[in-house]
Amino acid sequence: MKFLVAALIGAIIGYVTNWLAIKMLFRPYTEKRFLGIKIPFTPGLIPKETPRIAKSVGEAIGKHLLTKETIVDSLCSENMNKQLKMWVKRKVDSIYSSKITIDEKMKQLSSGKLDGLREHIDTKISDLLIKTIRKDDIKSKISNFIRNKANDVLSQNPNIILENENFISLKDKILAETQAYINSDNMNDTVSEFIMCKIENLKYSNVTIKEMLPESLIEVIKVNIYNNKSNIAYEIKNILKKERTETKIKEAISNIISSNLNPMIAMFVNPNSIYQKIIPSIDEMLDKEENQDEIAEISIDIVLKVLDNKLSDIISSIPEDIKNDNVKSIVRMIMSNIANEQIVSSIYKNIENKILENESVNELLYKMDIDLVKIIDDIVMKYINDYVDNALFEEKVKELVSNAINKIINMPIDELLSDDKEKITLIVSSVIEELYNKFIENEAADVVELLNISKIIEEKINGFDVTYAEQIIFEIASKELRAITLLGALLGCIMGILSPVINAIM
Repeated sequence: MKFLVAALIGAIIGYVTNWLAIKMLFRPYTEKRFLGIKIPFTPGLIPKETPRIAKSVGEAIGKHLLTKETIVDSLCSENMNKQLKMWVKRKVDSIYSSKITIDEKMKQLSSGKLDGLREHIDTKISDLLIKTIRKDDIKSKISNFIRNKANDVLSQNPNIILENENFISLKDKILAETQAYINSDNMNDTVSEFIMCKIENLKYSNVTIKEMLPESLIEVIKVNIYNNKSNIAYEIKNILKKERTETKIKEAISNIISSNLNPMIAMFVNPNSIYQKIIPSIDEMLDKEENQDEIAEISIDIVLKVLDNKLSDIISSIPEDIKNDNVKSIVRMIMSNIANEQIVSSIYKNIENKILENESVNELLYKMDIDLVKIIDDIVMKYINDYVDNALFEEKVKELVSNAINKIINMPIDELLSDDKEKITLIVSSVIEELYNKFIENEAADVVELLNISKIIEEKINGFDVTYAEQIIFEIASKELRAITLLGALLGCIMGILSPVINAIM
C-alpha cells in the first residue's frame, strides 16, 4: 500500500504540475494583484512575453523560412506558370462567351472610377495627332506622297486615262450634256446675247465691213460674182418681166413722157408700146458676154462700196427688235444645222487623237506649257497649311479620334480579336507569362523586401487575442500537450515509487 499510495500521489503531483505549467503558459491572461501586490507569474508566460515572442517568430520566419529567395523561387515555379496559363484560358473563355465590350470590361474592373479616363485619352491622342500633322516634315511628306502619286499617273500613256471606265462614263455624260445644252433654248439665248453684245460694241467702232472680212473672202466674192454673171443677167431679165417691175417701168416711162413732151404729142405716145420695144432690147443686150462682164464689174463695185460702209452706221440703222429677231434666227439656224451630235462627237474624237499622239500625260501637258505636278504641289501645300492650322481641323481630328475609339471600345472583345481563340489564348498566355516572369526576376525581391515579412508576422502575432492564440496552439499541439501532461504523471508515479524504495534501502 505504501508503494501504491506513493506512486499514486507522485502521478497526481506530476500530472497536476505539468498541466498547471502548460496552463500558466497562457493563464492568467492579465496581471493579477492582491492587496495591491502583484501576484507572481501573472500574467501567463506567453501573454507577458508576446512582443518578444512575436519579434523572435517574425525574425525566424522572415530570415530562415520565408526568405526573398524562397518567395521568388515559389513565384517563378513551373506550377505557378501552369496556374497562370489556366487563369488566362479561363479569362479568354469568359470574354468570348460573355460578348462583353472593352468599355463594359473597363467599367467592371474600375467600378466606375475610370469614367474620366476615356475623355483624357481622346484629348491626348487628338492633341498628339494634331501636333504631329502640323510639323513641317509631316506636311512635306504628305505633299511628296501626293506629288509622287500624281507624277506616276502622269507618266503613263494617255490611253490609260481614255480607256478608264470612269473616264468613259464621264465622257458619255459630257457628250450627252453638251448636245442637250447645244439644243436647248438656254444655249441659243446665250449665243444670241454674246453676238448682240459684240454687235453693240461695234456701234462705237470705225471699222468697215471690208476690214472685218478676210481679204481672201473678198476675192472669193469677186470671183463668184464674175463666174455667175450670166445668172445675174438672167435674174435681171426675170425681174424686168415681173408684173410689179413692169408696172413701175411703165409708170416711169409715162412720167418721162408727160414731163418732157407737149401734152398734145404725149397723147399719141403709148408707154406700153415703148415698154414692149425696150424689154427685148434689154434682153438682147443682157445676153451679150461683154455686157455681162460689165454687169459683173458693176456688181463687184457695188459690193465693194457696200463693204466700205462702217459697221457702226449699218448697225445703228437697224431697229433693235429687228436686230434681235435676226440674230436669234441666225443662231437657231447655225445651232440646228451645224452643232449636231456628229460634229460634237467628231470634235471630241479629234481631241482624243491629239491626246494619243503623246507618249505620256506629262508630254501632253508639257506641250500645253502646263506643269501640273507643280500646280498640284502648290495647291496641296496651300490646302494643307490652310486647313491643318485652323480650328475646324482640330474639331474634325477630335471627332475622328473620338468616333474611332468609341467604335473600338464598344465592339465585343471577341470580335475585336479573332475567331482563333486557341491562338489568342496562347499569345496572351505567352505575353503575360513573360511579363510576369520578368517582373518577378527583376522586381519581386525588392517588393518582398519592402513587404518586410518579419515585421508583418510580428505585427500579426501581436495583434492576436491571447485566447485566440491559446486556441490555435492547443488545436495544433493538443496531442503533444496531453502527452506532456501524462508524461508528468508517469514521472511523478516513478518518483513516488522510488522514494519509499530508497527509504527502505536506507
